[in-house]
Amino acid sequence: MPFVIFVSVVLLVLAVTAGELNTFAGIILWVLFIAFFVYLIVISKKGGNKEISDADEREIKEVRKKGGAKAVLIAIVMTLGGLAAVVIGSNLAIDGATYIAKFFGMSDRLIGLTIVALGTSLPELVTSITAARKGNTDIAIGNIVGSNIFNILFVLGTTALIAPVPFESKFIVDGVVCIASAVMLFLFVLNKDRKLKRSGGIVMLLSYSAYFVYLLVS
Repeated sequence: MPFVIFVSVVLLVLAVTAGELNTFAGIILWVLFIAFFVYLIVISKKGGNKEISDADEREIKEVRKKGGAKAVLIAIVMTLGGLAAVVIGSNLAIDGATYIAKFFGMSDRLIGLTIVALGTSLPELVTSITAARKGNTDIAIGNIVGSNIFNILFVLGTTALIAPVPFESKFIVDGVVCIASAVMLFLFVLNKDRKLKRSGGIVMLLSYSAYFVYLLVS
């Protein structure tokens, strides 16, 4: 989570300084992306899975005992099928909603920050809710944190390397909101239970509602 906050700040500084995401910014973002992957590999080799509970260990052993090569193959097919379904569904949602938004004369910025953002977040929403309901809370949080890191460093970094991305001054507020959101999530899980509780969820939803109203008004 601190890394998400850090890369969000780096993104905003690079964009504001140059007025765009240029090749230099793309290189910086890609270097951070590679560093993040190296970090993940290092902690994995050092035993990053030591936090697995006894219940999880028993479940893993049970799955391994029951599942053979056929079961693994079925799981892989189900995973790929599920990923394809959420991607296709998100594309349909984005295309339809964008057409409606254009019909009513909404700006590209508003469409990108609301409809397209919501459409591309639908897979994360479904994944996080499903993971939380099944008790896989690390997946629920990690899914969002990982997605933000990937989007900022890989997606924007790659895009900037291909072609410069103009940065409007209006996006400064959105960048600050992005950083504040990451800080908010970090603070809400820094309790003795290490959980994102309903009260935190309510505050975050209310905060997004306020931001959404700001977008419509501005």
